[in-house]
Amino acid sequence: MIGALTLRIKIEDRLPSGERISITIEGSDVSKQKVLQVLEMLRLISGKVDSDYDYGSLRDSQSQLKDIIWDAILMHFGNGNWFTSRDLQVVLKRYYGIDVKLSSLATYLLRFYQNGYLDRRGSRAGRIYKVRLSSSQSTI
Repeated sequence: MIGALTLRIKIEDRLPSGERISITIEGSDVSKQKVLQVLEMLRLISGKVDSDYDYGSLRDSQSQLKDIIWDAILMHFGNGNWFTSRDLQVVLKRYYGIDVKLSSLATYLLRFYQNGYLDRRGSRAGRIYKVRLSSSQSTI
């Protein structure tokens, strides 16, 4: 019996402060999006957020707002940190140049929660969200 093909990608970098980072992604379901997320994380850690990366390039004519919002959530809050709809609104405006009403974001966040992509807690006025950590849910 032949087992599933396991892909291993190792990314190494040195931060401007001199620290060395080594990240290995291994498994049969390693996607381009996961690798890009790791590369973006390295960009954030090295402080190259605003000047070197064109967040608008993630958006093309085929992208739906849902996909852009999910990409923003993964890129900026995919590390397990809790966030609010207002936090997400700021990220969308600052990095993607998109103005989305809080009521619209609340609807998207509710759908992501109902589909099992997000955890949430708090009352309606103080609701916070977190990406549910599951490798099978990295894409919508």
